[in-house]
Amino acid sequence: MQMRSTVLVLAAALAGCGTAGTANEAALPAPAPMQAPMERTVAAAPAAATPYDTIRARPFDTGRMWTFDFPPLDYLQRTYNFRPTQQWLDNARLSVVRFATWCSASFVSPDGLLLTNHHCAVPTLDPVQRTGENLLTNGFLTRARGEERRVPDLFVEQLVSIEDVTPRVAAAAGEGTQAERQARQLAARRELERPDSATRMRYQVVEFYNGGRYSRYGYKRFDDVRLVFAPEQKIAFFGGDPDNFNYPRYNLDMALYRVYDENGRPFRPANYLRWSATGAREGEPVFVVGNPGSTQRQLTNAQLEYLRDVTQPAQLAVSNAQRTAIRRIGEADPARGLELRDNLFSIENSIKAITGRREGALDPALYARKVDWERTFRAAVQGNAERGARYGTAWDSITAIQAEKRRLAPGLLYNAYLNSGPLGQAVAVVRAAGGEAQFATAAGAADARPRGEQAIELAELLRVAQRNVPQDSVLRMVLAGRSPDDAATQLVSSYTLADTAARRRLVAGGAAAVAASTDPVVALARQVVPVVVARQRAMATINTRETAQRNLLGRAFYEVYGTDVPPDATFTLRLADGVVKGYEADGTIHPWKTTYYGLYNRAYGFDQRLADFELPPRWKTPPAGLRLETPFNFVSTNDIIGGNSGSPMINRNSEVVGLIFDGNLQSLPGNFIFDETQNRTISVHSAGILEALRNVYRMQHLVDELVPRR
Repeated sequence: MQMRSTVLVLAAALAGCGTAGTANEAALPAPAPMQAPMERTVAAAPAAATPYDTIRARPFDTGRMWTFDFPPLDYLQRTYNFRPTQQWLDNARLSVVRFATWCSASFVSPDGLLLTNHHCAVPTLDPVQRTGENLLTNGFLTRARGEERRVPDLFVEQLVSIEDVTPRVAAAAGEGTQAERQARQLAARRELERPDSATRMRYQVVEFYNGGRYSRYGYKRFDDVRLVFAPEQKIAFFGGDPDNFNYPRYNLDMALYRVYDENGRPFRPANYLRWSATGAREGEPVFVVGNPGSTQRQLTNAQLEYLRDVTQPAQLAVSNAQRTAIRRIGEADPARGLELRDNLFSIENSIKAITGRREGALDPALYARKVDWERTFRAAVQGNAERGARYGTAWDSITAIQAEKRRLAPGLLYNAYLNSGPLGQAVAVVRAAGGEAQFATAAGAADARPRGEQAIELAELLRVAQRNVPQDSVLRMVLAGRSPDDAATQLVSSYTLADTAARRRLVAGGAAAVAASTDPVVALARQVVPVVVARQRAMATINTRETAQRNLLGRAFYEVYGTDVPPDATFTLRLADGVVKGYEADGTIHPWKTTYYGLYNRAYGFDQRLADFELPPRWKTPPAGLRLETPFNFVSTNDIIGGNSGSPMINRNSEVVGLIFDGNLQSLPGNFIFDETQNRTISVHSAGILEALRNVYRMQHLVDELVPRR
């Protein structure tokens, strides 16, 4: 699922929205209403050498993830004949919360009922599971509030205040080196984030436009969150990895919680979203309110090429090695393979996501739009003498920095074996004992896997490094002339510090204790750590310089376009507009909705013999009363990314019409560019959720809470 947090260019310049400008603004081409910045032509295009040279960037290439600091009221009025009131915006903002650190959720009843995705709920199921239960397989149903189970350490956060702190953060930089200026700004941000003990508010200083603007977001946290309902995994993620990032889909990817107050009573939110029993309709404007995790749409072309050509191939190589290791384990022990199925899916999900992003960056038509975007933005900066003097060299500086990173990065990107099994523990011990406190947790972490499994994973990671950086000095120290399989087997079998307490004693003894250790893996770690640390410090220095140049471009971007263009995603609350709409792809037409008829067709088309298409027991035969024509999933043109999981889809009446849970394959390049023609958000239909609760799970009390009887 794309939206699972596994924990990645310019939009339309909108008239009527706030813009940060200067006295020389007249020297800059002014954005026209509904005209994307990248579409403005600065000079006649040269004769085209290829068909792609004539391609121009499109409106909203940088997406439509609008902040609540500056909602695009005029744009919404022009596009949908809808101008949300401040009350509408406040209700949306206060009804939607961050679900822990990986998803979004929303209040959907006056008694604190909270809606999110099942795949967001998965990490919370095991902590509340009791002896003899399997909540992932069988689901979790409650018939009364006394049966709701509090999830340890689960919290949600409600955004209650927004404050512009740009002047305070900018003023903190002062004079000095880039590292000194960045350190002072970071210190200022940390001071602004100090919690308020009187109000129990938690603050976050959010960087927008790569440092062009800073906002302080104030959150109210709720720590008593109780599980109310979760369906079976087989219906929540029907279709498994084969259908992941695809459409049509048939997933009941939803879960319900309830938030309780400090007195142990159901929280009574002043703001919550009403439920639409009829749900989304084709052609209807809809709005996603949630917390998209991260996008990289304001990268320069040089940065995008580095990501595409260096970082992503390494990520794919390492992920493929991990997948191969799990498959080898499963082939040797099928029962163990079933236990590792979720791990395998998580890796396959990452592989599919990264592959889609990289293929998007390799698409010459999409990349041509990025080239045109940068050309136009750069011309806008350099066409103004004052801006050109301040920011004009940033692009060339960033390009030069990418060349430096390309020389240094491979030795860091392909050394995942240093985090694997005993070698990973030994490296963490050496670094923690040497004073790097951030490695103490890893040094003490237990690895309960059998040694054979540890050796298989380590061997595969060594093998991928041997293929890609065969002359790397750290790799040669680890292999010491051995094959990856032999090195992994010998390292795992000779390791004497499997006991967590022994490793913690070694860390407590400091560098002297580590130097005296006779464990052969620790001895190897003593050799490699200095080299790795030196590389990481060198890369950190390069990254500091790159951050300074990105901040320059961020300020330039903000000066040119202001808030007319939404910033990159930052796992903070956004409003994303769109329309319920199907699309054409793969030589066919994909409808805007699916129904329960399609679920059973998909399941029985495979005779329910493939695990991914097998229905759970209560679903195998359509239950009495289930209306098969009910909409189940649907697609829309909203702009989402990981972190949006669990976000409600609402209509103009501020009613829940759907629950987003994924994007299609064509949405994967959305990390760097938004393409409305093919990019689709996939949601569970609100009517489909009610139908399942009412006629499959027989939970009429929840139906009545969502849609009160009049």
